[in-house]
Amino acid sequence: MHAPLLEFSHTFMMAVLLRFLLFLSSIYVMKAAAVLLGHGNETDLAALLAFKKMIDPKSEVLSSWNGTLNLCVWEGVACSRRHPMRVVALELPARGLAGPISPSIGNLTFLRIITLTGNNLFGEIPSTLARLRRLRFLNLTDNLLQGVIPANISYCSQLRHIGLSDNQLHGTIPPEIGSLPKLQALFLGNNSFTGVIPPSLGNLSFLNGLSIGLNNLEGPIPDSLGQLTNLGFLHLPVNNLTGTIPPSLFNLSSFYYISLAVNQLEGSLPDNIGNNLPILNYLLLGGNRLTGTIPASLSNISQLEMFELAMNNFSGRIPSEIGRLQALVSLDLGGNQLEASGPEDWLFLEYLTNCSSIQQLGLDSNRLGWELPAVIANLSTQLEVLALDHNYISGSIPPGIGNLVGLEALALSSNYLIGIIPQSIGKLSRLQKLYLDINNLTGPIPSSLGNLTQLNSLIVAFNNLQGPIPTTVRNLQQLTLLDLSHNKLSSSIPKETFVLSSLSQYLSLSYNLLVGSLPSEVGGLTNLRSLEVSGNRLSGEIPDTLGNCQVMEYLLMDDNNFHGNIPQTMGNMRGLQVLNLTQNNLSGLIPDALGSISGLQELYLSHNNFSGPIPKILQNLTNLLKLDLSFNHLEGEVPKEGVFKNVSALSILGNDGLCGGMLQLHLPACPTPIRSPRKKRLQRYVRIVIPITGATLFFILSLLAALFWGGGNTSRRIVETCLVSVIKVGLLCSKQSPRTRMSMRDAAKEMHTIRDAYLG
Repeated sequence: MHAPLLEFSHTFMMAVLLRFLLFLSSIYVMKAAAVLLGHGNETDLAALLAFKKMIDPKSEVLSSWNGTLNLCVWEGVACSRRHPMRVVALELPARGLAGPISPSIGNLTFLRIITLTGNNLFGEIPSTLARLRRLRFLNLTDNLLQGVIPANISYCSQLRHIGLSDNQLHGTIPPEIGSLPKLQALFLGNNSFTGVIPPSLGNLSFLNGLSIGLNNLEGPIPDSLGQLTNLGFLHLPVNNLTGTIPPSLFNLSSFYYISLAVNQLEGSLPDNIGNNLPILNYLLLGGNRLTGTIPASLSNISQLEMFELAMNNFSGRIPSEIGRLQALVSLDLGGNQLEASGPEDWLFLEYLTNCSSIQQLGLDSNRLGWELPAVIANLSTQLEVLALDHNYISGSIPPGIGNLVGLEALALSSNYLIGIIPQSIGKLSRLQKLYLDINNLTGPIPSSLGNLTQLNSLIVAFNNLQGPIPTTVRNLQQLTLLDLSHNKLSSSIPKETFVLSSLSQYLSLSYNLLVGSLPSEVGGLTNLRSLEVSGNRLSGEIPDTLGNCQVMEYLLMDDNNFHGNIPQTMGNMRGLQVLNLTQNNLSGLIPDALGSISGLQELYLSHNNFSGPIPKILQNLTNLLKLDLSFNHLEGEVPKEGVFKNVSALSILGNDGLCGGMLQLHLPACPTPIRSPRKKRLQRYVRIVIPITGATLFFILSLLAALFWGGGNTSRRIVETCLVSVIKVGLLCSKQSPRTRMSMRDAAKEMHTIRDAYLG
């Protein structure tokens, strides 16, 4: 009995001891791990703290970066599983970090990912990045980085992605980048790179994305890019690239996006361009110098959604095959020399009715003539933008245009359209911009335009529209720009025009046949920057409520029949730059208040009836470049400072009462002014001398008459005595020295005494 018990007790004790030892060892391991966690890799710890030290402390994002916590749980830091305590990722996108990137980042030799996008990092890209031989992903996009790309970045042989777009980098693109064998994406757009696209980029056989647009690159597109059989995304717009597009590019069936827009590329598109691009979604070639015709084979790119050839020199007809692109969302062929001279040249429009997803159609600034086909009404109701302006289109606007209920912008300007504006346009309830100017449209402005409550721009200028301005304009509460100028609109301006407080860009009613006064409600346009009512038959006084329009920059009211004074309140129009009141019947003084409009650059007041002097305060308008006061009734001295010193900027003809001014004006000299206090003494002297002199002359003449035709000896003696006394007064008043002359008071007293003696 005792032996088994003893054996059990021994076994039990051994088990307890073993467990105790395991417990102690686990505690030791945990403590050791804790030491490693806190301070395991001193190099990585020091590198991260050095990175933090360079960052502006105002950012609290890195507040967790301190020695008391495990660096692997720091914000934006990730560590390796295989190599505990080694940092493999630094990801701090859009955290508001400001400062340079510390060179110590090159000591994080296990780093695979760096993502610091969308911060305010500045300075240069550290060349120490070349130490990061494990780095696969580098994204520093959207910062303020300067300097050049370090050429030794090619040492990072594991790199798959380089993102440096949207910085301030300059210099050339290092050819060494072409030796990164695993690189899949290179994004360098929106910087200031110069030089050429390195042909060595053609060695990046795994590259599927290349973006180097919005730089200052020049030279040709390297033929070697045609070797990149995996390339799907090519973004090279807004550079100075020249030469022709390598035909080999259009053989890369992997392409889904190509943008070469806004360069100086020449040549034509290959006829077979559409045969080898089966998955292409975007083809953007606008803003170059491409010529030739549009290849019909483009219709084979069945997945093409956005096709842009605008602002080139393409000619010929628009191929009707283009209507086979049923995935098309945007087609922009504007700004070319494409032609249409008969109905057959508009067949493409009929085929485009099959493109049910099309939202934008740009055919503006070409040579498209003939009449606009009625089939335009059958285009997709998804269409948002229809631009046919600056062509040679004749005929009338098809009434079916009102079927395109999705339209947000309709541009038919600068054509030869005739007839009326169809009422059906009022059905386009989503329309925001309507441009019908520079045509030969007639008839009234349809009242149905009042239904377009989303409209922000309405331009129907330079037509032959007649009748009144419809009062339904009051419904256009989103309108910022209204131009009805150069028509034959008549009647008075409806007050409803001025309840549109949204008007902020300009309101032009110039050169019509409008009559009546300018309603005082005009003062409600407090956001308006330009008001033009020139060349009408408007009358009445200028409303003083215009003073409320303090942000207005241009006020043109010339060539009307306004009368009365310029209201003093116009001095409140602090934003005014150009004021034109020429050719009216305005009168009175030019108000000094105009001199308080410090930003005024041009002031035209000619051909009115202004009188009085030119306000001297106008010479304080330091921004005034042009002043026309000609053909009024102004008088007095012309100022000599400010704009008045520049005779080429000043016009004062037809004001006969003006004098002085700059010598180049060839005006008569102004009378020399007599200065005080001598002037006051002279005035006092004249007031006394003139009556005394007059009385003296009259008295002398009376005495002489009495002397020659008088009566007896007694009278004769009195006359002689008085005459001698008068002569003595005259002699005393004419002595050479002023001090010895008789004063005027004494002379007056003496003359009164002589008169009394004579009269007895």
